[in-house]
Amino acid sequence: MRISRDLAGRRLSGDPQALLAAGLGVAGAVLAAAGTFMDWFTISIAGVTAPGGSATGWAGRDGRTVVAAAVLAVVASVLVALDTRRLWPKITLLVAGFVTAVIAIAGVVDTSSKAAKVEDEFAIPAGRVAAEIGAGLWLVAVGAVGEFGAGVAARQPAGTRVSRPPRRPGAGSEGAAAR
Repeated sequence: MRISRDLAGRRLSGDPQALLAAGLGVAGAVLAAAGTFMDWFTISIAGVTAPGGSATGWAGRDGRTVVAAAVLAVVASVLVALDTRRLWPKITLLVAGFVTAVIAIAGVVDTSSKAAKVEDEFAIPAGRVAAEIGAGLWLVAVGAVGEFGAGVAARQPAGTRVSRPPRRPGAGSEGAAAR
């Protein structure tokens, strides 16, 4: 409930970069989620798509992961737009974009190997089988770029550090043990 109390009464950030990052994150998430429900690949034999020769991302487990990452990206984008001064929305956008990009790349690689699998399994001559990447997979890839780009564009809150400050001699548990 702390998040809801923190967001109560908040207004959109006045920072154009935060609004750009938030818009980019939402747009990327919408494209990735929409691409999940479109064809990710189509396999045709002699120019004819056989029954079961195409599939959406939702038909496989990867589509659900893309939609989950898109939901997280939308939540993180809203928090960036509301200027919550937290680091985790930026990190969430970066992770969502990375995960979505990995799934898109794996889908492209998998599609390119499907023609060879069909040729081997059904003994069909190589020139007669074609596997094409569907529009849905391309949308997922573009959405991944948007989500990741939003994470890059989101400002790091003032006063937060990604790395630890250098340790002073005698500080920490080693210093306490030596005293």
